[in-house]
Amino acid sequence: MDNELLIEKYFSGELNPNEQQELNSLLETDADFKAEFELQQDVQKAIKLSEREDKKNLLEQYEKDRDIIDGTKASKRKWLPIAAAIALLFSLGIYIGTNIQPDGTSLYDEYYEMYPNTVYSITRSGGEESIERSAFEAYEGGDYPGAINYFNQLKEDKDAKNIDFYIGQAYLANSEYENAILAFNKVVKTHEEFTQESRWYLALSYLKQEDVNNAKKILTEIEQKNTYKKEAAIQLLKALD
Repeated sequence: MDNELLIEKYFSGELNPNEQQELNSLLETDADFKAEFELQQDVQKAIKLSEREDKKNLLEQYEKDRDIIDGTKASKRKWLPIAAAIALLFSLGIYIGTNIQPDGTSLYDEYYEMYPNTVYSITRSGGEESIERSAFEAYEGGDYPGAINYFNQLKEDKDAKNIDFYIGQAYLANSEYENAILAFNKVVKTHEEFTQESRWYLALSYLKQEDVNNAKKILTEIEQKNTYKKEAAIQLLKALD
């Protein structure tokens, strides 16, 4: 399948299992494809942020217009466009008030995307059974408790690599945020691979826990170090201001 179409189908949620496997394989073996995939992830986040900014600007304009009208004897005709704006805002599910900053959970839900398996290739043709294979099969299949169990077994194998990062991913997908934070912190402090990616998911984990201060600290590090998800980190910092 054409690589661009493969990426497009991923973001529209239309990949079948074979196509998902093809995407995972390309992420593992094709550096250009991986770079394009990550660029498209950032584009998707930018689009969502732009939509939020448009809604925020509409709210601010409404507040200005309301203040003007409160100080004058406005006609019913003058109220019509404002009433229409109010109706639009409520149809979008927006609460009109002084606090329009999104909470950590909503930002997490908007920015979180599970990191694909890029370290262990699984094919339908089979292969030698192993704990590592079982772990990543469970991970790709959405059996996160099973994946956590297998990954924990793998941690006893000195030759197994990147386990802490993927066990953090499994914890995060399984809503075990405190365990995810511990795993990602361990990667950042002790590992060479996936340290940049771990910072990003660590920030998201803090957001989900409504620990905005620690989230902003990690996001600022990502911006300053010019690393993985820098643009998304900048967008999140802007949303949190």
